[in-house]
Amino acid sequence: MTSVIRRVGFSISLAALGLLWGCSHGGNSSGGGASLAPTSSATTTGTTPTTSTTTTAPFSTVSPVARLYADVNRDGVIDGNDDAGRDTWTSSRGAIFVYNNDDDDGKHAIDCSDSIINGPMDPRTDTVIVAGQYTGGTPQSVTLSIAPATAPVRIFLRDANGNYGEFLSPGSLSGNINVSQITQQPVTMLLEGTGPRATGWDGTITVTLTINDTQTTTDTLMLREAPLIYTDNTRPAVRVYAMDITDPSSSPNQPFWTVLSSGLLQQNVPLQNVDQNTYQFDRWVQDGMQLGYNAYVGPNGYTWIDDFNQLERSPNQGGLWDLVPNELLSHNQGETYAGSSQVQDSPNYGGNLEVFPPHTDPTGVVWPFGRIYHGGGDAGSIGGSQYSRHMNPEEVALLEAQGMQSPTIEISTEWLDVGHVDEISMVVNDPNKTNGRPWKLLWSSPTLGIQALTNLNNAGHGSATVFTGQTEQTTVSAILGNATLMQFNQGVQARMDSNKQILMNALGLQASDFIEVPVVYTTISNGGVDYGVAYNPGVQNCIPVNDTLYVPDPYGPTDPATGKDVWQTQVVNAVQPLGLTVVFVDVYTSYHQLEGEAHCGSNVRYQPYDMPWWSK
Repeated sequence: MTSVIRRVGFSISLAALGLLWGCSHGGNSSGGGASLAPTSSATTTGTTPTTSTTTTAPFSTVSPVARLYADVNRDGVIDGNDDAGRDTWTSSRGAIFVYNNDDDDGKHAIDCSDSIINGPMDPRTDTVIVAGQYTGGTPQSVTLSIAPATAPVRIFLRDANGNYGEFLSPGSLSGNINVSQITQQPVTMLLEGTGPRATGWDGTITVTLTINDTQTTTDTLMLREAPLIYTDNTRPAVRVYAMDITDPSSSPNQPFWTVLSSGLLQQNVPLQNVDQNTYQFDRWVQDGMQLGYNAYVGPNGYTWIDDFNQLERSPNQGGLWDLVPNELLSHNQGETYAGSSQVQDSPNYGGNLEVFPPHTDPTGVVWPFGRIYHGGGDAGSIGGSQYSRHMNPEEVALLEAQGMQSPTIEISTEWLDVGHVDEISMVVNDPNKTNGRPWKLLWSSPTLGIQALTNLNNAGHGSATVFTGQTEQTTVSAILGNATLMQFNQGVQARMDSNKQILMNALGLQASDFIEVPVVYTTISNGGVDYGVAYNPGVQNCIPVNDTLYVPDPYGPTDPATGKDVWQTQVVNAVQPLGLTVVFVDVYTSYHQLEGEAHCGSNVRYQPYDMPWWSK
């Protein structure tokens, strides 16, 4: 029999691997590094020139002193307009480089993992730097150095024959350029990012050229690495990933797959099948990766590399761990892996990492790329078991180091068996901008779910069936008569109210920004701890695709007066005022009984933000 992978119960120990891999998939342009636009004259300092004519003068790569050139004004070419402010970095000027972590040669390894140029397409993600041809004499030495010396970068140098070879490697960021080469011609170099921004390093480097002649001259460039940015659910959907499970012994998901694939076809959004056999029936596609990008300037302007942040479990475990390196890693698509020094636990997975859209917080600070949130906490279980549970510190450190969507926000999910924020919340579009905000937060409400049952019971329909046809089939009156269950949900509601207050304080959300939907929770014992799980399929755990939500069918009781599922009705009534379409999908046996729902079993690549990160 084919094994069915549940979402929890893994305890694979993973050594501290550090920041190993990164993002990639070429966004909206084929280009990468800047191109040269040579013509005639040059200045000799990285500071702002004293005359305005310098920045518009014809461009030349010949100089009697040390001189470095790069695309400082971010227009995709190197010319005389790049002269001013070469040794500073601001929102409007300063050269950019990116983490070169896609796979241009098809070797299933990120390009920066070796010391060579990986095929003709590889240089597009490297930044062109030119040391001007030196005409001041015959220098004793010519040195190029990069600070900080620990920066994850590499320099390739072009020789007289036009071939590139590694000149400076990560950890050895100072070396001598051949004197005869620089006195005969400009020296062209490619700067490659070999790691993402990290704790204590904001991505800024300085490259210094020193020429020792009868007098010593120096020139300096300042560059900054593009941050990894993760998209929120309100961006236009580019592609959906899910697993089509047909094996009858592995909880097949045909009811879910059929509706999802049909709906996406009508929406003209591609659906990519994550093969069930190749990936060992590991259906939790959300858990395996967080999708984003890092943006830079190419010859055709603003462009990006798609980022697949590898989050799933352990490199030795197989399953979805192999999806990114084996299938998604390719030209302009790459991966990031933060590593983990702690035992792998489900709070480290992708369902526990979500993004709030752009907003202005209560202090007036604008977050143009939104803000990341995840689950965890120290309050322990709803029943009083004391423990702490958090996302692994390496992943949080990686997210924080990018400097665009942090500090991250943590809300309490440690009380849940899986422990993910998508078990209690989901950001969705609000096309109608009700109450002025273009997005809202679907929010689990045990009180709302129980109220629907209470109304039915009071109307004399306590015998109405809940979870019809499933092994958990029961009645309205049986649920309401379960005192332990009712008390547990009171505790869950209190925890949810506390989480709501955290987000109101941090983001400036109002009560009306939380769209409450009916989700009742129950307990499950795991390792002697009374964790929580969704009792009915968690309707908040939906798949947002533009203005359509693929929502788990809650399998609620039917109201004889309307002939409709009362929990479905509550969802539709809550969501339709926003201008969204609700499509219910059946996930009961294929996901819900395995402690997951629709969002857990899918992943969506959304379009990057339109605003360049360097302008903020």
